[in-house]
Amino acid sequence: QQQQQGQGYPYPSYPMPYNNNPNNQQQQQPHQNQENKKNTIFKTPTSFIQRQQQRQQEIQNARLRQQQQQNSVSASSSSLSSSSGSFLKQSYRTSISENDGKGMRNEKEKKNEFDRNVESKSTSNATPPPSTTTSSSSSITPPTNTIPPANALATIPPTNTIATNPPSSMMITTATSTPNRQSITFDSTQKILFMSCSIIALSYCSVSPRTLESTLYKRKWMENLRIVSLVVPIPTFLFMGCVVDWKCNDVNHLINTFYSSFTTGYIGSLMLEILLTTVLRLGVFSIWEPEIFKLTPTVPIIILPWVLRENDYRPKRISLFAADFVTSCVAAPIVEEYMKMRVVQWSVRLPRNFQRVKNQKGKKNSKKKKKKYKHEAIIRPPGESEVTNINTYVTHMMAASVGLKICESVRRILVYTKKGHTNKGLHAICRGIFPIHELCGTLTALQLARRDVLGVELPGWQILAPAVFIHGMANFRGKKPIFKWNSSMPWSEMQLFKKEIWDDLVKSPSFTEMLKKSFGKLMWLSILLRVLGYCIKNYYLIGRQAVRRTTTYAGKQAAFSAELVAGDILKKTKDKK
Repeated sequence: QQQQQGQGYPYPSYPMPYNNNPNNQQQQQPHQNQENKKNTIFKTPTSFIQRQQQRQQEIQNARLRQQQQQNSVSASSSSLSSSSGSFLKQSYRTSISENDGKGMRNEKEKKNEFDRNVESKSTSNATPPPSTTTSSSSSITPPTNTIPPANALATIPPTNTIATNPPSSMMITTATSTPNRQSITFDSTQKILFMSCSIIALSYCSVSPRTLESTLYKRKWMENLRIVSLVVPIPTFLFMGCVVDWKCNDVNHLINTFYSSFTTGYIGSLMLEILLTTVLRLGVFSIWEPEIFKLTPTVPIIILPWVLRENDYRPKRISLFAADFVTSCVAAPIVEEYMKMRVVQWSVRLPRNFQRVKNQKGKKNSKKKKKKYKHEAIIRPPGESEVTNINTYVTHMMAASVGLKICESVRRILVYTKKGHTNKGLHAICRGIFPIHELCGTLTALQLARRDVLGVELPGWQILAPAVFIHGMANFRGKKPIFKWNSSMPWSEMQLFKKEIWDDLVKSPSFTEMLKKSFGKLMWLSILLRVLGYCIKNYYLIGRQAVRRTTTYAGKQAAFSAELVAGDILKKTKDKK
C-alpha cells in the first residue's frame, strides 16, 4: 500500500477538505484517471504539515481579529452588544471545529446544508454564520465581516439562543425596569384652570347684595370661594383613594372625562331637561287643564308652562302632581344618566371583549323579528390578553358623575348665599357627601361591563334602568333635577334635618317620638346603603366572572352564557322564596 502511494511514509492518509468553490470545480477535468484521483486524495507529509500549520495560523489570526473587534464593540455599545459578540465568537469557533468532519461528506449534503443555513439566517434577520469555503490549495479563508460594527450591532434582533438563555445584565434590566409615570399634560392643565376660573367668576357674580362697597364685595367674594371649596375635597379624595386603580387608568383621560361632564354634560342636560319639561307639561295640561291654552294669544305657547303664576292661573293639584312627577322623576333622571353615559363614551374608549355589529338580514318570510344589532366577540391578535378588570368602567363613570355633581352643587351653593340663609358651610359639606350621582353612575358602569366584557345581551334601556330608578326615587324624596334653579330648601333635597330641627329632635323627651319623625329618612338611608353594598358585591363578582371566562370557559362562550343565565334564574327563584 505504501509503494502504491509512492511515498513510503508510515502515517495514515488524511482526506482533503471539500472545495466549495464552483470555479475550482469547473476546472476539474472529467477524464482524469484513477492515479490522478489518488494523488488529489493522498497528500505528502510535507503538504499535510503545511496545511495544518496554515490552518492554525488562520485560526489564530481570526481569533485576534475578533478579539480586537469585540473590544471596540464593548467600548461603544451596551451589554447587549457584548453578549451578541460573544455569541457570534462562540458560533464561529463551533463552525471552525465542525469543519474538520465535513470533508468526508458528499457534494449534495454539503450544498443542501449550506442552502438551509442561508435561508434560515435570512428569514431570522440574524448574522450569517462564518464561511468555511476552501481554495484550490486547501487553505481556509476566515470570514472578514463576521461581527458588524458597533452602531449596527445594537439593532440586531436576538437569536433563539440568546432569547432562551439571556445574559444576567439583560435579566436585571428587565426586572428592575419601572413603568412610565403618568404626568399631566398641558391640555389637562388648561382644562383644570378653565374650571377653576369658572368657579371663581361664578363666586364673584353670586355676591348678594350686589350694591355693596368694593371692600365688602371682595370680602363676600372670598367667603363664597371658601364655601364652594368645601364641596370639592370630599368627593375628589374618596374617588381617587377608594375607586381609581392607577394601573388601569390614565390621569389625563380621567381629567378629560371630568371636564366633559362638568361643561358639556351639565349644559346638555340642562337644555334637554328644559325642552322635555316644556313638552311634557304641555301634554299634561292639555289633558287636565285645557283652559290654559286660552292664554296663548298673549303668551307664547313655548313659555306658557313656565309663567302660570305670573298670569294668575292656578292649576289643579292633580295636574301639578302629574306634571312634576313625569318631569322630575322620569324625564330628568333619564336625561342625566344618559348624558353621563354618553360623556364617557365620547371622552374615552373603554376596553371591551365584545363589540356591537349589525345583524345580517335573514329570510323575508321569517315570522320572528331579528334584532338589528348584536354583540360579537372581538378577534384579538396573538399575544393580546382579554379584558378581565372592569375598574376602567367604574372609574370613568364615577368621574363623569362627580363632574356633573360638582357643577350642580357649585351652582346651588352659590344660589344659597343670601343674608337669611344659615349654615352655608355645613350645606356645602353635605352636598359633597350626598352620593346619589356616584351610586347611579356605578350602576350604569356595572351594566356596561356585563355587556361589553362578559357578553351579556343587554339593550340600552336595561343598562340605564337601575340608575334611573334610584335617581327617580331620590327626586321623589326631594332631590331637585338640574332644570329647577332655586335652592330655598336645600336640607330637604339631601333628606337631612335643619340644624335647629335637629337640636329640637335631640332634646325630645322620648325615643319613640324621635324615631317617628326620622323614620322616613332612616329608611331612605338604609336603601342607599343597600345600593352601595350591591355595587361593591357586583363589582367583584363581574371581575371573577371575567377571569373565569378566559380560564375555565376559554373558547366556550355558549357554556359561559348558559351559566350566567342559570345564575340569574336561581337568584330570581331565591328571591321569590
